[in-house]
Amino acid sequence: MYWEPPKYDGGASIKSYVVDKCQRGTDKWEPCGDPLPELKFQVTGLIEGQWYAYRVRAVNRLGAGKPCRATDEILAVDPKEPPEIQLDVKLLAGLTARAGTKIELPADIVGKPEPKVKWTKADLVLKGDDRITIDTKTGNSTLSIAKTVREDTSTYIIEAVNSSGRATATVDVNILDKPGPPAAFDISEITNHSCYLAWNPPRDDGGSVVTNYIVELRPFDKEEWTKLSSTVKQTTFNATKLTPLNEYVFRVQAENQYGIGAPNEHVPIIAKYSFDPPGAPSRLQPSDIAKDSVTLTWYEPDEDGGSPITGYWIERFDPENDKWIRCNKLPIKDITFRVKGLPTKKKYRFRVLAENLAGPGKPSTETDPVLVKDPIGMLCYIDHLVLFFS
Repeated sequence: MYWEPPKYDGGASIKSYVVDKCQRGTDKWEPCGDPLPELKFQVTGLIEGQWYAYRVRAVNRLGAGKPCRATDEILAVDPKEPPEIQLDVKLLAGLTARAGTKIELPADIVGKPEPKVKWTKADLVLKGDDRITIDTKTGNSTLSIAKTVREDTSTYIIEAVNSSGRATATVDVNILDKPGPPAAFDISEITNHSCYLAWNPPRDDGGSVVTNYIVELRPFDKEEWTKLSSTVKQTTFNATKLTPLNEYVFRVQAENQYGIGAPNEHVPIIAKYSFDPPGAPSRLQPSDIAKDSVTLTWYEPDEDGGSPITGYWIERFDPENDKWIRCNKLPIKDITFRVKGLPTKKKYRFRVLAENLAGPGKPSTETDPVLVKDPIGMLCYIDHLVLFFS
């Protein structure tokens, strides 16, 4: 309330003023508070929804004078002000923090009546828990998140609502962390000795560029991982030096400046071509036996295993060492081969194996023992020749 001093001070200077109020339905005037020297006064202690009239009396050293003309009755209600939210200036451009740290999002709030405040993240209304604290007081609300993780990256919205309106403000939060697992991990071109690995970058790079990938393998029946490379820059890798028919598990991890992320582990694979070795050659026959050599001929297998035959291996059995020994240093393309350099007057058994990219197949049926020696010569002697003429 505001007023002007009286035109006549009664011959003594005005010391103070008394503000009186009268509630509708009564004739009782009562002071609103102690006398005050100012020309204004904020009346408190009113009952909301009630009507009051007001008057003012000036006071000098002789006492209080006559009151001024009373005001019209005034309804006691709080003023209406729609909410307003003011964020800390540091939050206007967003907040970036390292995973594991604590973040705070303070906001100043005004409005009458006092607004109700809530914080949301991706349409989820936030509530306090072991990591999240929401401290809302008159004129201020602060959202705190302890031990932040990458999943805390989001747009946070503060909303203030009262009977006069609604206000919102947003803060973009980016929590930097290790990258997620590589995506779409696939293994193809599997052979007996190698395979081709391919994957996509992580769906979430942790807020920092992926610098490299780490490729590891382990035998299926073991727990220890072997690192094949930790400096892979592309999203492909050719794994070599596998043991044929062994079962392996591969995994890939992405790395950025904040560390190595979670792995993407592939289902076990077997180091084996998609096709099989060929079947056994048939009808193996020895011929042209000489003192240190023999010629072998055979028919190609009925089944090539799904891949063309690349050659044949000829083997002879060594009874002294009880094992089969290869007679050719490289696989041959023909279905005939002359074995040379055999000690004479010894018996040998032979067999043949066909080979394709999957490796040698099953051996043919072995020959009966073949005696390697000089062929038997036939000499004819004519003692005499008798001719009869008639």
